[in-house]
Amino acid sequence: MLPRLPLEDSALDLLRACHAKMRLFTTALERIVETYAKNPADPQLADAARTTARYFREALPKHAEDEDVSITPRLVAAYPELAEVLAKGAHDHAEMEGELPHLTAALDTLSARETLSSQEFGAFSA
Repeated sequence: MLPRLPLEDSALDLLRACHAKMRLFTTALERIVETYAKNPADPQLADAARTTARYFREALPKHAEDEDVSITPRLVAAYPELAEVLAKGAHDHAEMEGELPHLTAALDTLSARETLSSQEFGAFSA
């Protein structure tokens, strides 16, 4: 176990809460895919897609930027041995950033109560 980080407890609590929220919306996304596969006309699908799209469009990129700009440099300064792992996280954020427009476009289609093509659904559910 690592010793206490030189970050304020409130900052760590906020980071934990952000990651919990990320897991919540990832689960919501999985449920949207499952629901759409079974019943594309489900009346709750549009609202769920709209809320989930907003999270992936607005909150997640801000979270990733905050980690890359604020948290990661402080962790690397305190724990240089974690630099490689933390660099992978920054790489993952960059990769995710490139995929988010496709994801949010598919969610926007669902929130408008439109049907995804089989190709769009395949990319969306991957």
